[in-house]
Amino acid sequence: MNPCPGEYGIMHDERPRWKSPLEWWFIQGQFHGQGSSRRFFLLSLFRHRLSTASGHGFSALISTVAEGEARSSNLCIVDRSLVRHMADLIGTHRMGGLDQHLAGAIRNLLTEQGPPDPIRQTSTNARTERCRLNIRWSGIAISQTRIGLKVEFPDPFSGLPCRFMLRPAAAGLPIRFPASVRLVAGTMAYNCYPRLELSGRRGGGRVKGSAWFDHQWGRLDWLFQKGQAGPRILGWDWFGINLKDGTDLVVMIHRDMRRRKEIGRHATIRFPGGRVVTTDRIEIKSLENWTSART
Repeated sequence: MNPCPGEYGIMHDERPRWKSPLEWWFIQGQFHGQGSSRRFFLLSLFRHRLSTASGHGFSALISTVAEGEARSSNLCIVDRSLVRHMADLIGTHRMGGLDQHLAGAIRNLLTEQGPPDPIRQTSTNARTERCRLNIRWSGIAISQTRIGLKVEFPDPFSGLPCRFMLRPAAAGLPIRFPASVRLVAGTMAYNCYPRLELSGRRGGGRVKGSAWFDHQWGRLDWLFQKGQAGPRILGWDWFGINLKDGTDLVVMIHRDMRRRKEIGRHATIRFPGGRVVTTDRIEIKSLENWTSART
Protein backbone atom coordinates (compact mmCIF):
# COMPACT_ATOMS: atom_id res chain seq x y z
CA MET A 1 0.00 0.00 0.00
CA ASN A 2 1.46 3.36 -1.01
CA PRO A 3 2.06 6.07 1.57
CA CYS A 4 -0.54 8.80 1.61
CA PRO A 5 0.05 12.54 1.96
CA GLY A 6 1.11 13.41 5.49
CA GLU A 7 2.95 10.12 6.13
CA TYR A 8 6.46 11.36 5.37
CA GLY A 9 7.65 12.42 8.82
CA ILE A 10 9.28 15.86 8.77
CA MET A 11 9.37 15.96 4.95
CA HIS A 12 6.71 17.42 2.69
CA ASP A 13 4.97 15.31 0.07
CA GLU A 14 7.43 15.58 -2.85
CA ARG A 15 5.27 13.81 -5.44
CA PRO A 16 5.40 15.14 -9.03
CA ARG A 17 3.24 18.18 -9.70
CA TRP A 18 2.02 16.84 -13.02
CA LYS A 19 0.19 20.00 -14.08
CA SER A 20 3.35 22.13 -13.86
CA PRO A 21 5.19 22.50 -17.19
CA LEU A 22 8.62 22.31 -15.52
CA GLU A 23 9.85 20.43 -12.46
CA TRP A 24 13.09 19.07 -11.06
CA TRP A 25 14.54 17.13 -8.15
CA PHE A 26 18.11 18.09 -7.27
CA ILE A 27 20.46 16.19 -4.96
CA GLN A 28 24.07 16.99 -4.16
CA GLY A 29 26.29 15.50 -1.49
CA GLN A 30 29.36 13.53 -0.52
CA PHE A 31 30.09 9.98 0.57
CA HIS A 32 33.01 7.78 1.59
CA GLY A 33 33.62 4.18 2.55
CA GLN A 34 36.25 2.25 4.41
CA GLY A 35 39.50 2.44 2.47
CA SER A 36 38.07 4.72 -0.25
CA SER A 37 38.46 8.45 -0.83
CA ARG A 38 35.63 10.90 -0.41
CA ARG A 39 33.53 11.44 -3.52
CA PHE A 40 31.19 14.31 -4.29
CA PHE A 41 28.10 13.87 -6.46
CA LEU A 42 25.28 15.78 -8.09
CA LEU A 43 22.04 14.40 -9.51
CA SER A 44 19.41 16.56 -11.23
CA LEU A 45 16.29 14.88 -12.63
CA PHE A 46 14.02 17.11 -14.74
CA ARG A 47 10.42 16.53 -15.82
CA HIS A 48 8.87 18.49 -18.68
CA ARG A 49 5.21 18.44 -19.58
CA LEU A 50 4.94 17.78 -23.31
CA SER A 51 2.39 19.24 -25.68
CA THR A 52 1.66 15.84 -27.23
CA ALA A 53 -0.19 12.74 -26.11
CA SER A 54 3.10 11.27 -24.83
CA GLY A 55 2.59 13.25 -21.64
CA HIS A 56 5.93 13.93 -19.97
CA GLY A 57 9.59 13.87 -20.92
CA PHE A 58 12.58 13.46 -18.62
CA SER A 59 16.21 14.53 -18.66
CA ALA A 60 19.00 14.10 -16.13
CA LEU A 61 22.49 15.29 -15.27
CA ILE A 62 24.81 13.21 -13.06
CA SER A 63 28.27 14.35 -11.98
CA THR A 64 30.83 12.83 -9.61
CA VAL A 65 34.36 13.78 -8.60
CA ALA A 66 36.79 12.33 -6.06
CA GLU A 67 38.34 14.56 -3.44
CA GLY A 68 41.54 16.06 -4.82
CA GLU A 69 40.72 15.35 -8.48
CA ALA A 70 40.76 18.22 -10.96
CA ARG A 71 38.16 16.82 -13.32
CA SER A 72 34.66 15.49 -12.79
CA SER A 73 32.93 12.61 -14.59
CA ASN A 74 29.54 13.45 -16.09
CA LEU A 75 26.53 11.77 -17.62
CA CYS A 76 23.72 13.66 -19.36
CA ILE A 77 20.62 11.80 -20.56
CA VAL A 78 17.53 13.07 -22.36
CA ASP A 79 14.29 11.43 -23.48
CA ARG A 80 13.88 11.34 -27.28
CA SER A 81 10.32 12.62 -26.94
CA LEU A 82 11.65 15.63 -25.05
CA VAL A 83 14.18 16.39 -27.80
CA ARG A 84 11.34 16.43 -30.33
CA HIS A 85 9.27 18.61 -28.04
CA MET A 86 12.08 21.16 -27.57
CA ALA A 87 12.79 21.18 -31.32
CA ASP A 88 9.13 21.99 -32.01
CA LEU A 89 9.14 24.77 -29.40
CA ILE A 90 12.24 26.33 -30.90
CA GLY A 91 10.87 26.03 -34.42
CA THR A 92 7.45 27.53 -33.69
CA HIS A 93 8.30 30.22 -31.12
CA ARG A 94 10.97 32.91 -31.15
CA MET A 95 11.94 31.98 -27.61
CA GLY A 96 14.09 34.64 -26.00
CA GLY A 97 14.17 36.69 -29.21
CA LEU A 98 16.01 34.10 -31.32
CA ASP A 99 16.27 35.01 -34.99
CA GLN A 100 13.72 32.87 -36.83
CA HIS A 101 16.34 31.55 -39.29
CA LEU A 102 18.67 30.58 -36.43
CA ALA A 103 15.72 28.97 -34.60
CA GLY A 104 14.89 26.99 -37.73
CA ALA A 105 18.48 25.81 -38.11
CA ILE A 106 18.61 24.65 -34.46
CA ARG A 107 15.30 22.83 -34.88
CA ASN A 108 16.52 21.02 -38.00
CA LEU A 109 19.78 20.06 -36.31
CA LEU A 110 17.98 18.61 -33.28
CA THR A 111 15.46 16.78 -35.46
CA GLU A 112 18.02 15.27 -37.83
CA GLN A 113 21.03 14.64 -35.59
CA GLY A 114 19.79 14.93 -32.02
CA PRO A 115 21.52 16.89 -29.24
CA PRO A 116 25.30 17.37 -29.34
CA ASP A 117 27.76 15.07 -27.61
CA PRO A 118 28.09 14.11 -24.81
CA ILE A 119 24.31 14.28 -24.30
CA ARG A 120 22.87 10.77 -24.66
CA GLN A 121 19.35 10.10 -25.97
CA THR A 122 17.19 7.29 -24.68
CA SER A 123 13.80 5.86 -25.56
CA THR A 124 13.31 4.32 -22.13
CA ASN A 125 9.82 4.89 -20.75
CA ALA A 126 9.68 6.32 -17.24
CA ARG A 127 7.89 4.30 -14.57
CA THR A 128 6.05 6.67 -12.25
CA GLU A 129 3.21 6.84 -9.74
CA ARG A 130 0.57 9.55 -9.73
CA CYS A 131 0.16 9.87 -5.99
CA ARG A 132 3.73 9.81 -4.68
CA LEU A 133 7.34 10.41 -5.64
CA ASN A 134 8.42 7.15 -7.23
CA ILE A 135 10.25 7.65 -10.55
CA ARG A 136 12.43 5.07 -12.29
CA TRP A 137 13.96 6.05 -15.62
CA SER A 138 17.08 5.05 -17.54
CA GLY A 139 19.01 3.66 -14.56
CA ILE A 140 17.93 6.53 -12.26
CA ALA A 141 15.43 6.10 -9.44
CA ILE A 142 14.07 8.48 -6.81
CA SER A 143 11.33 7.46 -4.38
CA GLN A 144 10.00 8.90 -1.15
CA THR A 145 9.37 6.69 1.87
CA ARG A 146 8.20 7.34 5.41
CA ILE A 147 11.79 7.89 6.57
CA GLY A 148 13.31 9.75 3.64
CA LEU A 149 14.40 9.28 0.03
CA LYS A 150 15.72 6.27 -1.83
CA VAL A 151 18.06 7.27 -4.66
CA GLU A 152 19.76 5.17 -7.33
CA PHE A 153 22.01 6.24 -10.22
CA PRO A 154 25.11 5.02 -12.10
CA ASP A 155 28.47 6.54 -11.17
CA PRO A 156 29.67 8.16 -14.45
CA PHE A 157 33.31 7.52 -13.48
CA SER A 158 33.16 3.78 -12.79
CA GLY A 159 29.71 2.69 -13.97
CA LEU A 160 29.08 1.26 -10.51
CA PRO A 161 25.50 1.59 -9.23
CA CYS A 162 25.04 4.03 -6.36
CA ARG A 163 22.11 3.15 -4.09
CA PHE A 164 21.57 5.56 -1.23
CA MET A 165 19.07 6.17 1.55
CA LEU A 166 18.75 9.85 2.48
CA ARG A 167 17.25 10.62 5.89
CA PRO A 168 16.44 14.25 6.79
CA ALA A 169 18.46 15.45 9.76
CA ALA A 170 16.28 18.56 10.04
CA ALA A 171 12.93 19.80 8.76
CA GLY A 172 12.66 21.42 5.35
CA LEU A 173 13.74 25.03 4.85
CA PRO A 174 10.88 27.09 3.36
CA ILE A 175 12.14 29.21 0.43
CA ARG A 176 10.11 32.33 -0.29
CA PHE A 177 10.86 34.83 -3.04
CA PRO A 178 10.60 38.43 -1.80
CA ALA A 179 8.48 40.98 -3.65
CA SER A 180 11.64 42.78 -4.77
CA VAL A 181 12.31 39.87 -7.14
CA ARG A 182 9.01 40.56 -8.86
CA LEU A 183 9.85 38.97 -12.23
CA VAL A 184 10.18 35.48 -10.74
CA ALA A 185 8.09 35.74 -7.58
CA GLY A 186 5.19 33.31 -7.89
CA THR A 187 6.57 31.45 -10.92
CA MET A 188 8.26 28.60 -9.04
CA ALA A 189 7.57 26.65 -5.83
CA TYR A 190 10.61 25.49 -3.89
CA ASN A 191 10.99 22.86 -1.15
CA CYS A 192 14.50 22.59 0.29
CA TYR A 193 16.16 20.10 2.66
CA PRO A 194 19.70 21.30 3.41
CA ARG A 195 20.74 18.43 5.70
CA LEU A 196 20.23 14.72 5.04
CA GLU A 197 22.19 11.76 6.33
CA LEU A 198 23.37 9.41 3.57
CA SER A 199 23.91 5.66 3.84
CA GLY A 200 24.03 2.90 1.26
CA ARG A 201 26.32 1.30 -1.30
CA ARG A 202 28.48 2.22 -4.25
CA GLY A 203 28.87 -1.05 -6.08
CA GLY A 204 29.45 -3.64 -3.37
CA GLY A 205 31.01 -1.29 -0.84
CA ARG A 206 29.15 0.37 2.00
CA VAL A 207 29.32 4.17 2.16
CA LYS A 208 28.01 6.97 4.34
CA GLY A 209 27.92 10.73 4.04
CA SER A 210 25.58 13.71 3.74
CA ALA A 211 23.35 15.32 1.11
CA TRP A 212 21.20 18.31 0.15
CA PHE A 213 17.83 17.92 -1.60
CA ASP A 214 15.74 20.46 -3.53
CA HIS A 215 12.39 20.04 -5.28
CA GLN A 216 11.15 22.84 -7.55
CA TRP A 217 8.18 23.10 -9.89
CA GLY A 218 6.37 25.88 -11.71
CA ARG A 219 5.85 27.80 -14.92
CA LEU A 220 8.09 28.37 -17.91
CA ASP A 221 8.18 32.12 -17.23
CA TRP A 222 10.81 31.23 -14.63
CA LEU A 223 13.00 30.97 -17.78
CA PHE A 224 11.33 33.01 -20.53
CA GLN A 225 9.25 36.19 -20.25
CA LYS A 226 7.98 38.95 -22.50
CA GLY A 227 9.25 42.43 -21.74
CA GLN A 228 8.69 45.94 -23.08
CA ALA A 229 12.17 45.90 -24.63
CA GLY A 230 11.70 42.41 -26.10
CA PRO A 231 11.72 38.81 -24.86
CA ARG A 232 13.72 38.01 -21.75
CA ILE A 233 15.81 34.92 -21.06
CA LEU A 234 16.13 34.54 -17.29
CA GLY A 235 18.92 32.77 -15.42
CA TRP A 236 20.17 32.54 -11.88
CA ASP A 237 23.15 31.82 -9.65
CA TRP A 238 22.48 29.55 -6.69
CA PHE A 239 24.47 28.88 -3.53
CA GLY A 240 23.51 26.25 -0.95
CA ILE A 241 25.62 26.52 2.20
CA ASN A 242 25.83 24.51 5.43
CA LEU A 243 27.82 26.14 8.24
CA LYS A 244 29.45 24.17 11.04
CA ASP A 245 27.30 25.83 13.70
CA GLY A 246 24.14 24.42 12.07
CA THR A 247 23.19 27.50 10.05
CA ASP A 248 21.82 26.83 6.55
CA LEU A 249 21.71 29.37 3.72
CA VAL A 250 20.19 29.51 0.24
CA VAL A 251 21.40 32.49 -1.79
CA MET A 252 20.07 33.34 -5.26
CA ILE A 253 20.93 36.00 -7.84
CA HIS A 254 18.45 36.36 -10.71
CA ARG A 255 19.62 37.70 -14.07
CA ASP A 256 18.34 38.93 -17.42
CA MET A 257 20.75 36.84 -19.50
CA ARG A 258 20.38 38.68 -22.82
CA ARG A 259 21.00 42.07 -21.27
CA ARG A 260 23.53 40.73 -18.75
CA LYS A 261 21.72 42.59 -16.01
CA GLU A 262 20.93 41.52 -12.46
CA ILE A 263 17.21 41.72 -11.68
CA GLY A 264 17.30 40.77 -8.00
CA ARG A 265 18.97 38.84 -5.20
CA HIS A 266 17.83 37.26 -1.97
CA ALA A 267 18.85 34.86 0.76
CA THR A 268 16.98 32.49 3.05
CA ILE A 269 18.80 31.78 6.31
CA ARG A 270 17.94 29.27 9.03
CA PHE A 271 19.82 29.85 12.24
CA PRO A 272 20.56 27.25 14.94
CA GLY A 273 17.33 26.88 16.89
CA GLY A 274 15.13 27.10 13.80
CA ARG A 275 14.57 30.83 13.21
CA VAL A 276 14.22 31.52 9.45
CA VAL A 277 14.89 34.88 7.81
CA THR A 278 14.40 35.86 4.15
CA THR A 279 16.16 39.04 3.04
CA ASP A 280 17.21 40.86 -0.11
CA ARG A 281 19.79 42.92 1.77
CA ILE A 282 22.83 40.85 0.88
CA GLU A 283 26.23 41.68 -0.60
CA ILE A 284 28.06 39.27 -2.90
CA LYS A 285 31.57 39.92 -4.19
CA SER A 286 33.76 37.90 -6.55
CA LEU A 287 37.15 37.54 -4.85
CA GLU A 288 38.91 35.34 -7.36
CA ASN A 289 38.52 34.24 -10.99
CA TRP A 290 39.41 30.96 -12.69
CA THR A 291 40.14 30.54 -16.40
CA SER A 292 39.89 27.15 -18.09
CA ALA A 293 43.12 26.06 -19.75
CA ARG A 294 41.07 24.25 -22.41
CA THR A 295 38.31 26.70 -23.32
